Amino acid sequence: AEGSDSSAEQTNSARDRLMFIPGMNEEVADAILDWLDQDDSPRAYGAEVEYYQSLSPGYLPKNGPFAHLDELLMIQGVTQELLYGVDTNRNYQTDNDEYPRGALEQLDNTSGQLNRGWAAYLTVYSMERNVTPDGEPKLDLNGDDLQTLHTNLQQALGPAEANFIIAYRQYGPAEPTESGESTSADSVQPNFDAEAQTTISSMLDLIDAKVSVPGEDNEPAQLVDSPWNDDPTTYQQKLATLLDVVMVNQDEWIAGRININQASRPVLLTIPGMTETIADQILAGRDPAADQVLGDQRHPTWLIADGLVTLAELKPMFPYLTTGGDIFSCQVVGFFDAGTARSRVEVLLSRSGEQTELLEWRD
Repeated sequence: AEGSDSSAEQTNSARDRLMFIPGMNEEVADAILDWLDQDDSPRAYGAEVEYYQSLSPGYLPKNGPFAHLDELLMIQGVTQELLYGVDTNRNYQTDNDEYPRGALEQLDNTSGQLNRGWAAYLTVYSMERNVTPDGEPKLDLNGDDLQTLHTNLQQALGPAEANFIIAYRQYGPAEPTESGESTSADSVQPNFDAEAQTTISSMLDLIDAKVSVPGEDNEPAQLVDSPWNDDPTTYQQKLATLLDVVMVNQDEWIAGRININQASRPVLLTIPGMTETIADQILAGRDPAADQVLGDQRHPTWLIADGLVTLAELKPMFPYLTTGGDIFSCQVVGFFDAGTARSRVEVLLSRSGEQTELLEWRD
């Protein structure tokens, strides 16, 4: 969920995305956003400090990120059933003594649909290491030392790719109206005396881009073509290789992205720019056992490589997408050789650091 928004349009967008969660309503969605934002002005259907202080005992809204999923139970309209469903013993199935009640009556049945409640769709933990598939540091496309960056890019990708990225950093993308002699990137000789003027915010901006490189000694400008074209070969091979080794986000870890290879349909629909058609195609086309190192679905760009989306459709979604992550949940069950389970705990683990960290332990 989003925090404070600067416009009514953004506020509605945040509410609309929450509304894709089964069982959600406008009152609870606005109350969640009010709990997250930093002001004390309630949204159209929400609740702020005045409501929470009227309770007995009263308390203040967080006005910040959630520390634990159970914190949702403090929000107006959120119940234990909505948050954790009918699966009261948390064994991931609907048992004979568990049946839908109250708000879940029309949303659940004994087939197990929604048996975990919103806990199946929401988390307060999301982290992935910003490294190559084999765990090595990625190259920062926005680094200041262009000559060193060029050397490293040439070794990792090739001369044309290195030349174009350096030119893009120095001169930015050419305007559609700019003219010049068209040339390939492998024939350009970088001039490292020119400083970087442009920050690359998305690798997708390099697709089909052109850079106008000024000529020397009154020579005309050269219009350098990107080595990454809007075609299947780029998306299936060259772009995947680029995403393997470079980054535009300098953070050591990236938080908050959605794993399209594992997310459920309601969670996929919360992605800005996602449509029901695209979400259904993702569910039908993804490989749950995709190889995260060499597989064709190791990057979210498999959506465009497989023809599920266009470049224009992928761009607004791309910052929110991933195909991996370093947070894992599991259950540990202890039992005797004969008989039923005797002990079960849920644990949440993070491997985003040098050592695995225990985030949560629930008996």
